[in-house]
Amino acid sequence: MNNDDDSGKEIPNANVNMEYGLMLGFNKYVIPFQRESQKLPFNVAGLDTVKYTNNNFEQKAIDAIDQAIKLSSQNSMEAVNPDQILGLFFLAKRALISVLDSEGERNIFNLGRPLGFNLLNDFTGMKYEFLGNFTSFRPEIILWRLKMLQEILDGRRSSIAHKVSAGVVTKEQANLAENILQILKYGL
Repeated sequence: MNNDDDSGKEIPNANVNMEYGLMLGFNKYVIPFQRESQKLPFNVAGLDTVKYTNNNFEQKAIDAIDQAIKLSSQNSMEAVNPDQILGLFFLAKRALISVLDSEGERNIFNLGRPLGFNLLNDFTGMKYEFLGNFTSFRPEIILWRLKMLQEILDGRRSSIAHKVSAGVVTKEQANLAENILQILKYGL
């Protein structure tokens, strides 16, 4: 605490009370020091202060700072798994990470896999989206990956009729593939 000296008489400094009140109001840990010979005003006399003399100030300050560190140290938070954060983000966007348990989903995923895309699907399981997490890449690399993915998708779409005529896929499978490829999205 800080007192002003007015012709030999100590007068409590009002600013100190205001500053102390603000620190407490903002929930800041405060270590108030008070000379043993000083008396505090009634409105702050009940607060804990470190009473010191010139001889013991250093040790009292060290002890008070050690105690402040113990009392104000926060427990470190448990690390959150990034996959869990991503999963919650996707749920908020009404999407799920495709589990690739069917041959069809694996085939769709494999279209974007060489370029580093993951596969998401909506809650119906009928709409798919490629997602690329390319934050560490330069913009021209990202654009190249997007263009290549578009070329792959266009190439697959253009080959559907040939696969039907060759008997590799049925008309129903071709229609499904065309529908999926038409509504397939991709994002970063």
